This record gives sequence, structure tokens and C-alpha cells, in this order.
Amino acid sequence: MVYNSIVLLGFRGTGKSSVGKILAEKLDWQFVELDKLIEQNQGQTIAQLTNNGTTWDNFREIESQLLTNCLKKERQIISCGGGVGVNDQNGNLQKQILDSSFDCLKILLTADTEVVKERLLKDFKNKNDSHRVSLQGEKESEESFWQNNQQILNKRKALYEVLSKNQFDTSTDSISTITDKIITQFKNELLS
Repeated sequence: MVYNSIVLLGFRGTGKSSVGKILAEKLDWQFVELDKLIEQNQGQTIAQLTNNGTTWDNFREIESQLLTNCLKKERQIISCGGGVGVNDQNGNLQKQILDSSFDCLKILLTADTEVVKERLLKDFKNKNDSHRVSLQGEKESEESFWQNNQQILNKRKALYEVLSKNQFDTSTDSISTITDKIITQFKNELLS
């Protein structure tokens, strides 16, 4: 099997962006962060595109189209937003897009709930959550931010499981270790 791209999937805070950047560097491929690509393409932030998290339909349509476009290119590491393939609006369409892309290696990154909580709350406290728009359209306290994220994570867990057989837990391993494991999986898939 020849893969033109590696797609990183999973909930927010599982390390898709961090792992993706290092993976792209190690493979000498281009790194694409789908959320940032959407913002550049549309000239608006995700918060603006979703009316601060209250209307996701238009965003999901744009996301699906750009995902399709990205998957047509070669030698890319694509870090998807946390809702790709599992969201309520276009999750089935996006899953179909992923399933029909036979030349991409799909990798699901996971982490223990407490680790995800710690990572998201660190971003929230440091105001590094500009790309972590509210998922439910509320002005959130730290507590409500986590409660909303936990509720959606619990809802999506089973949906994530079917996106890829290639799953890596980022809870304890370093980013370098995770990227090495992914590269090993990538090479093994090429040989099979």
C-alpha cells in the first residue's frame, strides 16, 4: 500500500497538532492543520464562522470540502479538528470521505480523560484556546468549559473508535515516541 498522506484524528487535547508537526518534520512532508487552513481560506476565525460555537453547519461544510481537497494532495500530514468524522452535522459524510481515501493512513490519537482535561484547562487558563472555541455557544467558566468538553468527549468516544484501527495513546509517551511509533506503523503498512 502506498500512502499519500497521514491523517491525525481525535478529540481536542490529544496531541494532533504537536505530533503532526514533528511527524511532518521527520518524514519531510508538509504539515496541514485543518482548522487553521479553514480560517485562512475563509478569512475568519472558527469563533466567527460558528457564531461563537452556536452554529456549526456552515463550518462543517467548509471543513468537509477542505478535507476532501487536502486528501487529493501528496506527502501531507493532516491534523484534523476534533469533530472530523464524529460531529453531529457532517460526521457521516466526513467518515465516508475518510473511508473512501484509500491512500491515506488514518491515525487516531487518544488520551486519558484526566490528561485531556489537564491539557484543555491549561490552554483555557493561559488563554491559548483561540482555536478551542466553545462547543456549545456559551461564555464559559473554567468549570463549564470542561463540563461541555467532557460531555462531548463521552458522546464521541465510541465514534472515534471506528475511525481507525491505528490508535496511539498520548497520555504517557513523549511526542517523539508517539511519532516514532506512527512512522513504524507507516512503514509496516507500506510493506503489507
